Amino acid sequence: MPYFYSGFEVSQSSLKKYASYEGIATQSEFSLCLDATLGSSIYIIAKNTDSQKCTLIYGDQRKELSNKFQEVVFKINDFSRKTFRFCMQVDSANALLIIERAWIQ
Repeated sequence: MPYFYSGFEVSQSSLKKYASYEGIATQSEFSLCLDATLGSSIYIIAKNTDSQKCTLIYGDQRKELSNKFQEVVFKINDFSRKTFRFCMQVDSANALLIIERAWIQ
């Protein structure tokens, strides 16, 4: 189970506001705290709230996301880390990224 470390909309009002999206919302940059000793890849199930595709970036790896939940996988390149920073690139300033689940395998 990840610890949604930073960049997530976790206030009570935000959780209520975004509950219909079925995940935890973030806007552009976020960090997850995960135990990297459990595997070699980070798996994330996520979607973008905008109709345009967005790009989720971890280090030099880029994954395209649509407005439907999908699984993306990032290879871990530093196993001594426990905090992993991501950013989202999208044209719309109002787009949110919704994280349904994240784990290491």
